[in-house]
Amino acid sequence: MTHSNRLKNVTRAGRTVGVLAAGLLGAGLVGAPAASATSSGPAPAKSVVCTGDDTFGIGCFDPDGDHIIVEDFESDGWRIEVHWETDYGRNGVCAIPTGKDFRDCNYNMAENHFIFFEVHAFNDKFGLHDVLGAAEAQI
Repeated sequence: MTHSNRLKNVTRAGRTVGVLAAGLLGAGLVGAPAASATSSGPAPAKSVVCTGDDTFGIGCFDPDGDHIIVEDFESDGWRIEVHWETDYGRNGVCAIPTGKDFRDCNYNMAENHFIFFEVHAFNDKFGLHDVLGAAEAQI
């Protein structure tokens, strides 16, 4: 998938799930962004980016530790996966193989790059697939 197509997908399907990200933040599962840096202070923290659907599931990227987080909200026969790719060619999948669950996939990625990710829902029984959201974040 090209960068241009990814951005079209972000525009088309990227429903940022701010409330869910706030829930992850409140539960201590992802870190809070730091306050803005001053010219003499440290650089500002990169923020957690989430996308998906508040009915089926979400995927988030937390640049603090390079965590990809996937959460499936329903035990309904749909499998939730986060497919990701960096701007330097690395890629992978963080998945929940069965029903309602949460998974934190911890990666070590090169700093000062970008990651593009999509949240997918699959129903193998009926051969169905849907993209729930797409996003881009700085690593």
